[in-house]
Amino acid sequence: CLREKPAKDILAAQAGYDWGPVVGGAFLPAQPKDAYENGGAARVPVLNGANSDEGTLFAFARFDGAGAPLTAEQYPGAVIDAYGPDLGGRVLTAYPLTDHASPTHAFGAATGDRMFACTALRLNAALAHRGPVYAYEFADRTSPPFASLRELDTDFDFGATHVNEVQYLFKHFGLDSPLDREQRALARQMVRYWGSFIRTGVPRADGGPAAPDQRTRPGQLLSLRTASEGGTGISDTVHDAHRCGLWDAVPAG
Repeated sequence: CLREKPAKDILAAQAGYDWGPVVGGAFLPAQPKDAYENGGAARVPVLNGANSDEGTLFAFARFDGAGAPLTAEQYPGAVIDAYGPDLGGRVLTAYPLTDHASPTHAFGAATGDRMFACTALRLNAALAHRGPVYAYEFADRTSPPFASLRELDTDFDFGATHVNEVQYLFKHFGLDSPLDREQRALARQMVRYWGSFIRTGVPRADGGPAAPDQRTRPGQLLSLRTASEGGTGISDTVHDAHRCGLWDAVPAG
C-alpha cells in the first residue's frame, strides 16, 4: 500500500511514472477520438491550437536539463532510438541539424510536430465535421520561459514551447510573468479572443483578424505573434512548416 511507503520513495519513483485519463465509467465513457468519429461527441464550438515549439521543453528535459546536452554525434542515434530505423531515417532527413539551433532543438522540433502541431491539425479536421472549429498557433518565440523554467536559471532558448502561452492568458501559478510591452499587447489580444469565444462561441478581437472556421477554411489558423514578429495574422503554412506530410502517415501511438 502506498500509505506505508516513505515520502522519499514516492518522490524517487514519480519521475518515471506516466499518467493519463482513464477511459470507462461515467466521466469519460469512451475514447474522445472514437466519440468524434461515431457521432457521440457534443456539437459545440471548439477553439483548438498548439505552440510553434511545443517539443523543445521535452527535449530539454531529456537532454540538457538532465545534464547531458545532445551532441551532433549523438543526434542520429537518439532519433533512431526514438523512432526506429525506417521512420528515424525519414525524421533525420526532415530535421537536419543545419535547420536548428542545436541537436536538442532539432530533436524537440520533431517531438513537438508529431505530438502536438500535426495532431492538432488532424483533430481540427475531424471536429469540423461536427461544428465550428477555430484554430490557432501561439508563435511568440521571444516569450519568456514559464515560471517553473525560470526557476532553473538557464539561458536555453525554449522559444514558444509547451505551456508558454498560458502566462499570456492567466497568472501561471499565480505569478506575474516578465512580459515586455509588445508581449503584454499580445496577451491583451489573446484574452480578447478567448473571452469572446467563451461569451459567444466565436473568437474575435478588435483590431485582430477573424479566426478562420475550419469548416470553410481548413488548415488556416490564427498565428499569434508580437508586433515585431509581424503581429497576429492568418497562416496557411503550418502543415508544411511542421512536416505534417511525414507525421500524418505515421500511425498514432
